[in-house]
Amino acid sequence: MQGLPKIALLQCDQVADHLRSINGDYPQMFQKLLPSFDIEIFEVFRGAFPESAKAYEVYLVTGSK
Repeated sequence: MQGLPKIALLQCDQVADHLRSINGDYPQMFQKLLPSFDIEIFEVFRGAFPESAKAYEVYLVTGSK
């Protein structure tokens, strides 16, 4: 049996301050939604990207303003 896929979360923005207290920022939301998965966060809104497109099996992209 294969392990769970590696997931890259491409965070394109932050949740508005007045809403963050409800469910947190995007990383917290996805970690609650997918607790069994190994998720690595990339703050693309700050210029952080995975080194290679082949480095992850799954890419999740957050919303933005």
